[in-house]
Amino acid sequence: FGDGSTKEALRTCRRQWCTCHGPSELGLIRRSRAARCLEKITRAITRMDRVITIKIDAEPIGQPRPQVSMRGGVPRAYVPARHGSHALKEVIRLEARHAMGKRDLITGPVAVSVKMYFGRPKSHTKKQRQCDWHCNKPDVDNALKLIFDALNDVVWHDDSQICKIDLCEKRWAEQGSIVLTIEEVQ
Repeated sequence: FGDGSTKEALRTCRRQWCTCHGPSELGLIRRSRAARCLEKITRAITRMDRVITIKIDAEPIGQPRPQVSMRGGVPRAYVPARHGSHALKEVIRLEARHAMGKRDLITGPVAVSVKMYFGRPKSHTKKQRQCDWHCNKPDVDNALKLIFDALNDVVWHDDSQICKIDLCEKRWAEQGSIVLTIEEVQ
C-alpha cells in the first residue's frame, strides 16, 4: 500500500463499521478485504465530488406560456418582463453559482432530483393538512422547465444533457423552497 492516505483510510475502515464486511477488529481484516474497502471509500468520495445540492428559498412557479406579438410582420414570442418567472430564474442562477463554486460546467450526462415545497395556506382545514402532497398548479413539467432553463450555462451547457430524473415531488411545507440534487452520470 505505501502512501499515508491509504493507511489512514484503512485504519478508519477498521475502526468503524465496514459497509462491505460488517464490524471489523484491528488487525483482523485481510489485505484483499482492505483493498475492497478502500475502493468503496474512494468511489464514495469520488461520487460526493460529482454531486451538487442546491437549496432555493423561494416558492416554485411554472414556466408561463409565451405571448406572441407581431413586429414588422414577423411574429415574436416573449414572456412579459413583469412575470415572476424572471425573478425566480435569477434567484436559482445565483444559488447555483454559489453551489458550483469554482467547478466547471458539466459537459456529460446529468441525473437530477427535484423536491418542490409549497407554503401551506392558513385556510387549509384539518383534513387538508393531513395530506402532504401538493396536487394543485403549477404542473410539475412547467415548474421543471423553469428550473432547468435557469440552470443553463450555470451548471450545465444545456438542459438537454439531463438523461435521468431520479425524483420529482411537490409537497406542502411551512415555507416554499426548491431542493435540487444534481449528479454527473458516468
